[in-house]
Amino acid sequence: MKAKTHLEKIERLDMPYLDRLDKVRLDRNERTSNWPGPLWKEIQKIITPELIMSYPEIGPLYDKLSIILGVSPKCLLLSHGSDVALKTIFEVYIGSGDEALLISPSYAMYPIYAQMFGAKAVEVGFSDDLSLPFENILNAITERTRIVCLPNPNQPIERIFSKEELGAILKLSQKKDFLVVIDEAYHYFYPETVIGLIGQYPNLIVTRSFSKAFGMAGLRAGLIVSNVQRIADLKKVKPISEINGVAVKLIEFFLTRMDIVEDYVKEVKLGRKAVTDRAKKLNIPTHGQAGNSILLQLKDADTVKSVVDAAAKEGLLLKGPFHYPAVRHLRITLGPEDLMNKAMDIIERSLNGAKL
Repeated sequence: MKAKTHLEKIERLDMPYLDRLDKVRLDRNERTSNWPGPLWKEIQKIITPELIMSYPEIGPLYDKLSIILGVSPKCLLLSHGSDVALKTIFEVYIGSGDEALLISPSYAMYPIYAQMFGAKAVEVGFSDDLSLPFENILNAITERTRIVCLPNPNQPIERIFSKEELGAILKLSQKKDFLVVIDEAYHYFYPETVIGLIGQYPNLIVTRSFSKAFGMAGLRAGLIVSNVQRIADLKKVKPISEINGVAVKLIEFFLTRMDIVEDYVKEVKLGRKAVTDRAKKLNIPTHGQAGNSILLQLKDADTVKSVVDAAAKEGLLLKGPFHYPAVRHLRITLGPEDLMNKAMDIIERSLNGAKL
C-alpha cells in the first residue's frame, strides 16, 4: 500500500533538536521576556493534576471568546495552533485542479497544505526593494483560484494590507467565488482586524494565534473566525477536542488579564524603537513596523550568516538570511529595550570584527 501519488512531490524535513531553551531566543517570533515571578506562580496554580488527567472542557472558553470578539460562539473554532487552523481550511475547501494564491516568502506551511490536498500553490513574490504591489496579487487570480491567503501583516518580509485592499479582494471573492483567508497571527501588535466583516463577506475566514502576543507558542493554540456555515463546514474534520486542557485554562486566564498582553505589546514597541535607533546610527536600513520582529539589511548573505553565528556563540539566537529577496536580511524578534540593546551590542561587535 503506497501513499497518495500527489504526496510524492512534497518534501518535509524533520525539525532538528535545536537546544534552544537556555538561549536568548530572538529567532522564531516567540515571547522574548519571562513572565514576572508572581504571575508565573498564578499560572502554576492553574495547572492542576485534575486538569492534566481530564479531557478538555472547552465550552466556557468559546463563550468568553464570543463576548470579547463580538461574534456568536457558532462563528468560532479553536485549533491546535493556527497552523492546524490553516490545514483545516485547505482540507475542507481545496482539491485536485484547484489553485491557492499565496505571497512569497511567507508562512512555510501554506504551499505545503496546498500540495497536501492536491492543489497548486501559486506564489506572488516580493520585489527587490521588498515591495509587493497589490495589483500583482489581483492579476494572479484565475478561474481555478479557490483560496487566497493574506497574512496581515506578512512575515518575514512585512507587508500590511490596507482596508481598501482587503475590501477590494473581498468584493472580488464574491464575484469569482474564492475564499479569502486573512491570517491575523500578529494581532495586538498590529491591532487592525477584519473580524467585523465576517457577516458581510461569506467567503472571509480569519485565523488567529495565541503564540505571539499571548506568549504561548509551546501550547499550540489557534482560532478560526468566520460565518456560521463556514465554521459548520470546518467542524466536520475537527478532532474530538480542538485543543488541550492546559491551553484552554491558560487562554481563559489571559483573557481575564489582557493587561499582561497589553504590557508585552508595549515592551515590543519600545524594543522596536531601541533597535531602529541603534540601526540608524550604524547606517543599517530596517524593514518592519508591525508584528513582533524587524529586519536589518546587511551587506550580503555571508555577513548575515557571520552575525548569526557570532551571536549564537554568545547564546543569542537570531534568524537569517532568508530566501530572495531578503537574502541580505537579519531578523530580530523584538522584546524589552535592555534585551534589544544587548542584541544590538552583539551585532555591532560582530560587524566591527568583520570590518564591515
